[in-house]
Amino acid sequence: MTPNKTHSDSSTVDLMEFPHFPERRRSDDPFADLVHPHSVTSDAPMVKLDFHVTIQGGLAFVKSKRTYINKSDGPIEAVMSLPVSVHAAFFGLSAEIGGKHYNAQAKPKQDALETYEEAMDEGKAAVLHEELLRGIHSLSVGNLGAGKTVRVTTRWVELLRFHNDVGYLRIPLTVGDVYGISPMEDVDTLTTGGLIPEATLHIQYDGECIELHGGSLRQGDVGEFFASIPGNAPIELKVSDVVSSKLIGTSTDGRSVSVNISPHGKQGELLNVAVLVDRSGSMNSSCIYSGGSSESQHEAVVRGLREVQPLLVDKDHLALWEFDTDCDRVGKLDPVNSEKFRKMLARLGSPRGGTSIGKALEQVCVFEEGKDILLITDGQSYDLNVQKLVRAGHRVYVVLVGESSLEAMVGHLAVLSGGDIHFSFGADVGQAIQACIQGMRQKRIQDARCELGESGLPEYVRIARNNASIEVSWSQVAENPEVGGEFSEAVAAFAASLAFAGAEEEWADKIAIQAGLITHLTSLVLVADDAPIQEDLPRTVKQALPASREMRLCASAPSKVAIASGTRAGICYSPVAGKKASIDHVFYATPEVDSHRQIHALLGEQSSASSHAIDWNIIVRLSREIDWKSAGPKLARGFLDGVSEEVIKEIMNLVGEVKYFADQLGMPPQILIIALAAYAVQDSSKWAARVYRRIIRGYDQTEFERIALDLCFIQ
Repeated sequence: MTPNKTHSDSSTVDLMEFPHFPERRRSDDPFADLVHPHSVTSDAPMVKLDFHVTIQGGLAFVKSKRTYINKSDGPIEAVMSLPVSVHAAFFGLSAEIGGKHYNAQAKPKQDALETYEEAMDEGKAAVLHEELLRGIHSLSVGNLGAGKTVRVTTRWVELLRFHNDVGYLRIPLTVGDVYGISPMEDVDTLTTGGLIPEATLHIQYDGECIELHGGSLRQGDVGEFFASIPGNAPIELKVSDVVSSKLIGTSTDGRSVSVNISPHGKQGELLNVAVLVDRSGSMNSSCIYSGGSSESQHEAVVRGLREVQPLLVDKDHLALWEFDTDCDRVGKLDPVNSEKFRKMLARLGSPRGGTSIGKALEQVCVFEEGKDILLITDGQSYDLNVQKLVRAGHRVYVVLVGESSLEAMVGHLAVLSGGDIHFSFGADVGQAIQACIQGMRQKRIQDARCELGESGLPEYVRIARNNASIEVSWSQVAENPEVGGEFSEAVAAFAASLAFAGAEEEWADKIAIQAGLITHLTSLVLVADDAPIQEDLPRTVKQALPASREMRLCASAPSKVAIASGTRAGICYSPVAGKKASIDHVFYATPEVDSHRQIHALLGEQSSASSHAIDWNIIVRLSREIDWKSAGPKLARGFLDGVSEEVIKEIMNLVGEVKYFADQLGMPPQILIIALAAYAVQDSSKWAARVYRRIIRGYDQTEFERIALDLCFIQ
């Protein structure tokens, strides 16, 4: 085998120390910014990145190894939000901490997050790997002690994308490799501007020829190649003469798994597609990066569909739908006629109403049996039952339009159904639609199915992905199951990911947990219970991704307000043209408070604290003026050197007003003010939540929350 070469506040604040509260036993991140090339810390902890790729029988198994070193004099939480392949099945996480090896467990998403946060509260080293959006993951390394090193290994498996007998693998490394701009919490945003890490690539391949785009592979041991790679460009591999073979793996329950992958021949299937166009009111937003034109996103979509016409052939079958709050069929072409196609597009209505994506997809699935579905939307809707729609049997391709369109649920639907997802800023929507059309011409199989046993575990899957047919079968549990290597585990994880796609959510959750998969339902978490305990709250350090060498950011791009990650308790945002949203435009969704408010109103209760009322709005405003991410660790200890003079003055002004409540709790009044401020925004800032939990663990939490709730009602 021969490798081939192809191508803050700036005020000076005197240190102030509050009286320390008694020692106890261990018991504003509101807005996401545009990706900014300068938002990078000088002490970014990741120092080394290695990839090990094994390719056999059309399947690629990838191990990513990241080395973190805490260069500071206190504990940190190293956070990295990274782009990943939307088609990959992530199934393993391990870490080397203090010379010891730890393996992660798969848990339901919220359970994993709570396990990680509990470890953070207790000062234990922990690692959390979760899927934020399809194609964007977050890796958090918590309570990394001063001067300590942690090595984290993630594992994933992916089917090659086939064109004839050639397979392709793309490993994204930078922001622009998956989506465009990310509308997530600051800690999750794909921040650029980081140093380019030292990166190496090791490959094992069972075929005849393998090429690394833009670089050269050097031959090592038999069947192994390696290369030094730039960390600011995707890794793109091309493998020729892929040989179909039976791959054998061993599932975590001891069953043998057999996987057969058969690449299809030349592409060129006729289209049988239902195009579903979003006409909701938000589609009237202007496109960005459109050369100064005032074209709306909906107008760009109609133009993009017109541009698809040369790709259509006479025997293609196409139906056109549009939806807002309701969903209507505009017409159909059976077969396609160019003139009739243009006239049908002209009947698409103007933007109006809401975005009922789930309802529209369900209606199209019922009416357009057997057709692929091309969904074109700006997202902003979460009313989808992904597993139910996948079981309907349609391949769903998605074009997301506009910078705020990143939509987790339709991304899951696209990939799990065997389709694909493409992002467009709006002006370039035609290219994204054309990419979907090309994908829909790949062969699909008519008898695709997923069979589960009585226990909900998979037994047989037949499906088409990436222009290949895949057949999977599981044996009965062996008395003495063979122990395979890492590639065997990868085969079993890949098989489980296919079964996950076709299962109801009840069983999908079970399949993902047993196979150790990271999905929209599950995350991986590990806690080093026997590692040294960190006494102080860690400072969060965001690891910025290197800017793509192809990246071109528009200097005139408008600021935006975005939807926070669905994996964390979040905030509702309302857009403010041309600038960040102000405090007046943030609305905290707190159902529990609303229900308590109704109870108080119905019973006509008068709080016993009313004669000692303080203005809760002052507490809320104060909480939003604090940078909990940077100042939180010191605030939890009663120090104020991380906040502005204005915040210090407001806290001191409140001391007398909260003394009545502080005496009830036995808590110093200054500490009570910090705890109240942290409590006020704990649902929108995980750093504030950590400060609140750190303070309150030595006191009566029920009594504290009763006082805080009473204060909410005294207006």
